[in-house]
Amino acid sequence: MASPLLSEAAATAEGMSTLEVEFEVLGMKCGSCVSKVERAVRGLDLSELIDVRVNLLSESASVSLRAPKDGDLDALAENIRQAIVAKGLQATVTKMPERQPQTISNILQLEVLGMSCGSCVAAVERALRAMDVVEDVSVNLLAESASVRLKVSAKEAVDRVLEAVEDIGFQASVKSRGEAPSGPAEEEEAIILAVANAAE
Repeated sequence: MASPLLSEAAATAEGMSTLEVEFEVLGMKCGSCVSKVERAVRGLDLSELIDVRVNLLSESASVSLRAPKDGDLDALAENIRQAIVAKGLQATVTKMPERQPQTISNILQLEVLGMSCGSCVAAVERALRAMDVVEDVSVNLLAESASVRLKVSAKEAVDRVLEAVEDIGFQASVKSRGEAPSGPAEEEEAIILAVANAAE
């Protein structure tokens, strides 16, 4: 297994930022407990794991990670927490990254047909904002368009977005796909969806 330093260097070489997840760990009494926590985390053999640091005095653990490929950092943190708990200790996630800069930030660009007023705009926004995979959404009535920023890959979320649109009386289909950068640390995928009113 590659050392944490080599793994971290590899992550940097790939242009990936490090994500830090912090845990409160109660029940540690000595150095053996510290080693137990470290072994529990490393024993998961996570491809995302860069390093783990445990502090007995502050009753805490800090885990350095690469962004998970599926974008689900919460699930990854929970797996780590459960591994610590399985060693007979109490563990709670105390800090998560506000953003996941190395995760591909996906944007769905929708062409929305059939909107006639502000109520239509609000309906589309409500339906999409209610989805746990949606980070932000902006709907433009005049341009008959909507821009949806996702927390996960566009490929994973397309079906769910289509279903959400259908649930409010619209029919959606994938029109085309492309990529556009949103910033120095991110890449964005764009999927154009043609959305037609199901009632037509």
